[in-house]
Amino acid sequence: MILGTNEFSVATGIFVYPNPSDEIIHIKVPVSVKIETVKIYNVLGQLVQEQDFSESIDISKLSEGMHFIYFETNYGSIHKTLIKR
Repeated sequence: MILGTNEFSVATGIFVYPNPSDEIIHIKVPVSVKIETVKIYNVLGQLVQEQDFSESIDISKLSEGMHFIYFETNYGSIHKTLIKR
């Protein structure tokens, strides 16, 4: 996927912290970005968690390891990597 300037700016403006985490992650989003849903996938590409956007997300039930978070935004789909401890 090639990101245009706007998509790149949006992707770099979304922060997921703490990362790595073991229970709760927090999402910081620029004012211009509207996130509808959050989907978390494991490294096998299996959807393991889906929910409406919230600034805090409980990841305590996820298995340890790397996961990918997809945000459905008004700019399209943006993804970030998450490490679950």
